[in-house]
Amino acid sequence: MRNEFEQCPLYDKHELDEGQIEQIAERAAKRAVELAKEDLFKDVGHSVFRVMYYLVGVAAVALFVWLAKIGAIKQ
Repeated sequence: MRNEFEQCPLYDKHELDEGQIEQIAERAAKRAVELAKEDLFKDVGHSVFRVMYYLVGVAAVALFVWLAKIGAIKQ
């Protein structure tokens, strides 16, 4: 089966030297680092907003309780 595939006109062997292999590996590594950074920034962003929403909620409840305590809000 392998010989049939190699005889296909679209099959073309590419001989790569060490420099080309090194360049391909470097580009792949750089792209992997970029993707990892993007994922990290997304995860950090989500956790920051989650904490912010929590703090805003706590502050809103505390404000409501404080306003009710001083009589600004009648129950």
